[in-house]
Amino acid sequence: MEENFISKEMRNFISIELAQTLLNRADLRLSSSLEQLRKSTDRAYTLTGFLLTCCTGLTVCIVNTRNPILFLTASILWAGISYALWQMFAKVISIHGFKHAGSSARGYLQDKNISYSKRHANGDLVAANEIYLKNCLLDSIEYAESAYQYNRQQLSNRCGVIDKAMRAIKWSVGADCLIALIIEVIKLLRFGMSLI
Repeated sequence: MEENFISKEMRNFISIELAQTLLNRADLRLSSSLEQLRKSTDRAYTLTGFLLTCCTGLTVCIVNTRNPILFLTASILWAGISYALWQMFAKVISIHGFKHAGSSARGYLQDKNISYSKRHANGDLVAANEIYLKNCLLDSIEYAESAYQYNRQQLSNRCGVIDKAMRAIKWSVGADCLIALIIEVIKLLRFGMSLI
């Protein structure tokens, strides 16, 4: 287990029924984080496909245009979308880590755990089985919390990268709008000067 937050005192106090209830709640929380990771992956692939389509269209526009203003605005937008696309490919659309819900049976079925349970049950096999079951449940709760924290960190990292990509797109669209506004003001001034 990566994180042991259940103390010996808690292990002695908590009943099997309470441990089962806590494990059910911990598993629900972990399942929720896994579902959020799955949905995040779906959204990331959709966004990457959209960015790839935009980048391809802007590349064709840049290559074929003879208009310097269109070339400038398309180039700025292309730079922002290309950066966002690079971020998505480099840091989001990749094999990302996650931890499964549920603990490995191999970790719990060990002779040392059985010996520990027998020793603390004074040779009573029924009591030893209950001690073993309770400790397995408590270890599963610790695993579920550790897995939840890991999955949450993965999701946080992914959201941070997507935020950077979206900021790059916003800045490039903003720069394009500013350039278009400046060009329109210049055209309006030229038109006004031609009337005088």
